[in-house]
Amino acid sequence: MDDIKLYVKEIESGDIKKPKVALDFLRLYFNPLTLNRFATYTDKTCVTLQCGANRMRSFDDVYLLLKTYYPKMTIKGTMHRILVLKFTKVDPNNSDIVYHYAPSFYCCSTMQRIRITIVVKAKTKPNYTWDYDYIINNVQKYNSKHSWKELFDMVGIKNQQDLTDYLEKTE
Repeated sequence: MDDIKLYVKEIESGDIKKPKVALDFLRLYFNPLTLNRFATYTDKTCVTLQCGANRMRSFDDVYLLLKTYYPKMTIKGTMHRILVLKFTKVDPNNSDIVYHYAPSFYCCSTMQRIRITIVVKAKTKPNYTWDYDYIINNVQKYNSKHSWKELFDMVGIKNQQDLTDYLEKTE
């Protein structure tokens, strides 16, 4: 899997500058406020479409994207960056309301892989926690290289308290 590359046309064409660090790439790629989920291609000339724009992405695809643009990226490093990915937006009609967005961990029976999507996790008060037991016990691996359990294990998360501690530590 590590030898497969995925490309973003906007970066390859120079329309968008590749962010210097991988976390900023994810912020650009998954930003729910701009919906800039770019199409991905299997060739550097961006002719052969791998997946269309504004689609949910599998963990495997996210890892391949990061590995393409940041060659030293690891699976563990990708998981860490996904866990710390957060966005906020102030409600334009009420500045007392702040929406907090973070990744959610699911599976997709259509693409047969574990996938990531960005959802509103809380209003006003940040709450970025997930139900670890639900993710581990109910989200199927399908054809993904790793399960969510294996990925959480890689970053030292074995239970709900570990997850809560990890998220608090990375705030």
